[in-house]
Amino acid sequence: MYLYKMDSINYKDSKVGDLVFFSKNDKIEHVGISLGDEVYIHSSGYVKQSSLNPLDKKFDKNLASMYHSTLSIKHLIQE
Repeated sequence: MYLYKMDSINYKDSKVGDLVFFSKNDKIEHVGISLGDEVYIHSSGYVKQSSLNPLDKKFDKNLASMYHSTLSIKHLIQE
C-alpha cells in the first residue's frame, strides 16, 4: 500500500486509533497510533507517548521533523 498525502487527514483532527506515519527520504520509517489531541503512542525500544504539538512536554522534535501523514483507520478499512 502506498501512502499519499492527499489521502491523509490533518493530524489535529485525528481520532483515537488513527495511524500516524513518519518518513525519511519519502520512505515510511515509523508508525504511531493516535490518542487524539496531537498525542500518539509508538515504540522505539519501548512504548511511549509523544506529541506533535511543540508546546507539549511530550513533543518529540526528531519525529515531528519526520512527520509524513495521518490516516484515518476508517479510511484504511474501507479500501
